[in-house]
Amino acid sequence: MDEPIYAYPTVDDLDKTLLFDKETIYKNEIIYPTPLEVPELNSFKVWGTVTESIIKNDMDVADIEKKRIESEQRRRIKQWDNNNFMYFVYDELRTRWIFSKKKNEGQQLSS
Repeated sequence: MDEPIYAYPTVDDLDKTLLFDKETIYKNEIIYPTPLEVPELNSFKVWGTVTESIIKNDMDVADIEKKRIESEQRRRIKQWDNNNFMYFVYDELRTRWIFSKKKNEGQQLSS
């Protein structure tokens, strides 16, 4: 692939975003956060007990913990409104979700 690859994040966005250019690539250093730096709802933190239980072949504990996690998620979702989403806003006119570059950046988008 010799040509850079670009994306246009939204239909109305005239600015293109560079996705990949082989001339500018470099190997990233992987930096793992400490347990205290990981957000509370990070998948590794949320599902850690389930994973450990499966590894230990304790499927009863894994099943109970899975049901607890899913129940808690359903409870949280019931309390959400459109302001809870970080990278998308709901466009009522188009009846679809639109990418927003920053949390709460996009107001109602016009067609």
